[in-house]
Amino acid sequence: MPEWIAPLIIVAVVGLIFLATEFRKKRVHKHTDPYCRAFIELCDHILQGRDYSPGVKYENVGKDKARMLPFEDQPELIRELFTTKPDEYSLERFRKMHELRTNAQEYLMAFSLINKKYNGVLNRLYNLAEVLLIAMNDVNELETKDQLMDLNFVLLKQDKIRQETIPAILSREAKVE
Repeated sequence: MPEWIAPLIIVAVVGLIFLATEFRKKRVHKHTDPYCRAFIELCDHILQGRDYSPGVKYENVGKDKARMLPFEDQPELIRELFTTKPDEYSLERFRKMHELRTNAQEYLMAFSLINKKYNGVLNRLYNLAEVLLIAMNDVNELETKDQLMDLNFVLLKQDKIRQETIPAILSREAKVE
């Protein structure tokens, strides 16, 4: 057998894996693109582009436990946000995220090359949306430091979420929009 056949076979196999990955990504983007859009619409609707600096003030009360400082010690916009309950539009966007995440994860289970990356972003965005809605419903339900840190992340880091986190699972076409 000629020496050039083995490298040619390797290149062909690598090429097939690359094509399969791109094909799978294209199919999963049918779920992730609208998922990201639902997350952005949820955040835009609730946060309205306001500056929630310096974020929710809280204190640690144990190893992983924390509690929000009294309501009167919170910035005015934070107090205003937490006196507003999630409306039907916000809840519908969250339900849509849940449905699309479930569909995407079912599809991703069969393809492990992109599974970890996509699932990580899907779960992160879902958790951020969930903690925001929980806080609006009853901020006292947030009992862990991680939950309060996530709440501050979604309130203060929308640019980072939109420029770094979300693009990791968007299709090329959706990134252009």
